Amino acid sequence: MKKNIFIVFIIIYLTTKAQEQNVNLLSVQNDIQNYFAAGTQKTIAVSALTIFSTKENTVGSRYFFNKWVTGKLINTKNGAVNCNGYFFDYDKIAHKIVATLDKNIVIELEDSSIQVLELFPDSLNQPIVFEKVPLIGNHFLIRIAKPGNKYTLYKSVNTKFKKADYQTNGLIATGKNYDEFVDKAEYFVVMPGKNTFEKVSLSYKSIKKVFKEDKESCERFTSLHGNDNLNEAYLIKLVNYLNS
Repeated sequence: MKKNIFIVFIIIYLTTKAQEQNVNLLSVQNDIQNYFAAGTQKTIAVSALTIFSTKENTVGSRYFFNKWVTGKLINTKNGAVNCNGYFFDYDKIAHKIVATLDKNIVIELEDSSIQVLELFPDSLNQPIVFEKVPLIGNHFLIRIAKPGNKYTLYKSVNTKFKKADYQTNGLIATGKNYDEFVDKAEYFVVMPGKNTFEKVSLSYKSIKKVFKEDKESCERFTSLHGNDNLNEAYLIKLVNYLNS
């Protein structure tokens, strides 16, 4: 009798555990659906060809990539969101994540609970990491240098659409004869301690000011890279050097 009771108890216990695992799995699988179900999301019926195509002679794009790419989402509780089967891109004008399952129905995600977006283009071995940094602002920033124990470097891309404004009186021509999406990049450095940040521009004066606590290391880096162009790649190499 006791043996039978024990067997029944084991069966009930295993059944309960199996049900809990199924519930948890279902919850994870439905995670991305939760972002689609929010009342503020936008659903757009549009083909992949339409979303990435532009008017003839248009320069640039409102989207980060010119095609759908795979991605990962991490929520504000540092939990991974199951994104199997979905493709993503980033809208540089609206500062929003767009996603699709079939490359025809495009959904703008409600992102208040999303902390990190990682996009995986085929041409790169490493993902492009978009991250919300409340210390700096509400929009996603691109983390462009390896995370270190001192500095973290972020890039903000603000894109505006500018219509063609070409004019001529037969003698003098002004403006451009094409529409374009114009990107404006800004750079931010989260300082040691992670409690403050500085805006840094691509100038020696700005770099010297922001990294004044590492003056000697900056001077060594400058001596090693004196012939390099002062551009985004230079700034990335500098921050990686200071973090090493």
